[in-house]
Amino acid sequence: MKKTRCPAGQVLSACAIGVCIICSCVSPTAVEEDEYPIMIYLDEVEKTNATFSGNPVKVIIMPSDSLYFSDLNWNMGEARFVEYPYAGSEEKYLRMEVELTWPYTPPNFDSAKGMPYDTVFVSVGGEKLRSNVVKVYVSNIPPVIYRIKIGPDTVNTDFEVMEYEVGSTGVCTISVSARDYDDNAAYDVAWYAASDSLDTLRPIEPFTSRLSSRSGTVNYYDVPNTYFRDTVYIQAYDGDGGHSRKTLILYRLEPNASPVVDSVRVGDTVFSGNAAVFRLRKLTLDTLRFTTYAHDFEQDTLTYSWFAWNGTALDAGTADTATYTCLGSNCGDTLRTSVVLDTVKITVTDTRGNSDTAAVQIVHGNFPPVIDSVRLGDTATRHDTVDFRLFQGDTLVLQAYTSDTDPWDTVTTSWTPFSGPGVGLEELGDTAVRYVAKDSTYLDRILVVASDGVFDTNKAIFVDVFNSEPSIDSITVSNSTDTVFAGADSMFAYDANGPDTLTMKLYATESDTLYGDSAGYAWYNGSTAVSSADTARFVCADSTYSDTLSVIVTDTKDGLSIRYISISVTGTVE
Repeated sequence: MKKTRCPAGQVLSACAIGVCIICSCVSPTAVEEDEYPIMIYLDEVEKTNATFSGNPVKVIIMPSDSLYFSDLNWNMGEARFVEYPYAGSEEKYLRMEVELTWPYTPPNFDSAKGMPYDTVFVSVGGEKLRSNVVKVYVSNIPPVIYRIKIGPDTVNTDFEVMEYEVGSTGVCTISVSARDYDDNAAYDVAWYAASDSLDTLRPIEPFTSRLSSRSGTVNYYDVPNTYFRDTVYIQAYDGDGGHSRKTLILYRLEPNASPVVDSVRVGDTVFSGNAAVFRLRKLTLDTLRFTTYAHDFEQDTLTYSWFAWNGTALDAGTADTATYTCLGSNCGDTLRTSVVLDTVKITVTDTRGNSDTAAVQIVHGNFPPVIDSVRLGDTATRHDTVDFRLFQGDTLVLQAYTSDTDPWDTVTTSWTPFSGPGVGLEELGDTAVRYVAKDSTYLDRILVVASDGVFDTNKAIFVDVFNSEPSIDSITVSNSTDTVFAGADSMFAYDANGPDTLTMKLYATESDTLYGDSAGYAWYNGSTAVSSADTARFVCADSTYSDTLSVIVTDTKDGLSIRYISISVTGTVE
């Protein structure tokens, strides 16, 4: 047997009544066809090989009549259980069915099929009784959901089923991050509603469920204002038929929901949410009227408490309105200086003691400038944080568009690179710069700052510069049966009979093809070019000699990979 590497989370165990199941990361290298006390099949009885393209592969285990399971040991290479196996009873176990998935590409490669493959077998009593070996070709690795965030919290995705207790009402954001390991292809995310059977999942329908959409990596869940339990299925698809699924259970145990502050009115301005800044544009602060709007799901009677600092006065009791008067020393400050005068805190409490709080900060003075949008090449965006992808050597023109509500202010714009290999920015005017991607792979952060001399406003642009080098997977020689060179440089000995010709076939991978990159090939005998394709021919001209062939794979973005084969020729050349 051949031992393979064991990825994180590969060693698994599960114990049921009378049965202990152990998984170890050991994989054989050949398929065996003889009769065994335990027979295993793939997808259906009598079938001993299958192709995994992203959907789970069913493994059927059928022991002989006299065999009881006491310690079933799984040997399955890079595979993982979709669900842990479960024996189910203390009685003689006549058949077991489990599903396996492959989150990683196995190291074995079948040159005839042109695909990686993995092998699976089981045993009991250590290695005393062993099953036949079945073979699974892996043509596609499905995308992996590696992170789910609910609001600011990250949910542990090590398990297929995750539970999360929702603490607040309103709408919470659920975002999903997935990755496709085999080809970095784009992936889609679909959302499904709970149903009686996973086989009859129905897509989320807007207006009929608490999720706002049926697709996309970000969704919005309308949290009920009481205790609840809800199940959402999240499924990531790639473009090659592979998928992975996570089950998210949202719940709240608290039978009484807290009241919710919907909005606060200050004068004629209404603020939604729990925090707001009210800016005054007058030289003196007049009396302000506050009104709070809140609701309670259980229709409890609500009371309101008001608090302010800095020597101010509030004329309020437990009502939803209050009158605020500035009594501090800064009340008459000029508009040219920004001064925080006070913060008014409003707490809404129901009859059971649950509460919600909102705060309004009162600021007297200058208004900060606004970065309305940023143009990156041909793309304009209003987002505060922008991600942009470049190749080495690419240039990117960045333009900022700003505004300021204070007519006397002059807004200036500055650009600063934060990281990367000493990347500089070339100024193109008052608000534009040119960025040049210098190295092959790095992440840079560029900060644009708009300033009016009192306040600064900024946006961060993240530039992802990358170029994955091409990879030489293997080299085959056609005149020698099943000769495949993979990995490091190799020595090849050949017994010539006449002026034989050896055909060298190169297999290489360029992972940046989705972003416009492509690979080129060059074979050399010494310094002489032999071929510019993935195939080269070498003629055995003498009876005994040694020679060296080299092959170079390059991409259009300066990526490079080189492999050498030293050829030793013996025999008789007629």
